[in-house]
Amino acid sequence: DGEVLHAIELKDESYVLSRGNWHKQMKLSSQTFSLKDKEKIKDLMQSYEDGKLDQVGEQSGYLHQVLSLLTPEQFRMISTEVSKPVVIQGSAGTGKTTVALHRLAWLMFEGNSKAKEENTLVIMFNNSLAAYVKHVLPELGITKTPIVTFFDWALEIIHTTLGRQLPRKDSKPPEEVASCKSSKSMLRELKKYLVTHPKVDEPDAVLLDFYKTDVLHEFLGEFARHPEVKAYLNKQCRESFFDEYDLALLLHLIHHRDGTYHSKKYPIDLDYLMVDEAQDFTVM
Repeated sequence: DGEVLHAIELKDESYVLSRGNWHKQMKLSSQTFSLKDKEKIKDLMQSYEDGKLDQVGEQSGYLHQVLSLLTPEQFRMISTEVSKPVVIQGSAGTGKTTVALHRLAWLMFEGNSKAKEENTLVIMFNNSLAAYVKHVLPELGITKTPIVTFFDWALEIIHTTLGRQLPRKDSKPPEEVASCKSSKSMLRELKKYLVTHPKVDEPDAVLLDFYKTDVLHEFLGEFARHPEVKAYLNKQCRESFFDEYDLALLLHLIHHRDGTYHSKKYPIDLDYLMVDEAQDFTVM
């Protein structure tokens, strides 16, 4: 329901599609604005609309980041309405993560929203990006918000729910197995299976039972190398282990049974959730 902003780069000029119209963006050259200061940002936006950008503000020194690199449209995304989700789209290197982090810093500042740092979560797909964000967020004044990869977050919820460690296999499954487990078809078959399955059983046991069903093996015929997939699933059931592509399915099973998630380490009832590099989550 939130406004989606689409950005494109044409040579040295930048344009943004907002509310159905393309707008040329102006680059800020030497002005830095504190994300603490809601009024300054409003002044910036008004001056941009009035064509008086050169009359706005001086450097505040609040952030270590060079905010002068942000365009007026990026400032709008940072300080836009707090009650709606914001989707930031753009090609590599356009500053999506920078804008998202600065928006989070702006939201956490007193008076900008009712959100609390400890009730906010930053989640991403890979460890290198998580390490980068863990370095940047404290510089923006955020020290209590957990920053976690999807796999660590999912495993913590699964381990908390089971009350024990999930037996895992660290090596990646064959590509065809990964494609099968992360397909919409697999989730569709799992949902059909759950219609007649009791909700009381442990999610990991339910998933292994599902992998044994004849209906599932009929569905596997959709995949070109289905014998390879079938052999892998049979081995998985015999040895009772799980790989990284099982985690999303296990989360579905937990939510189906319990109606919620439980975690000892991460907040569940969130004020805000930031998901970075969302396209990486397509395998989920």
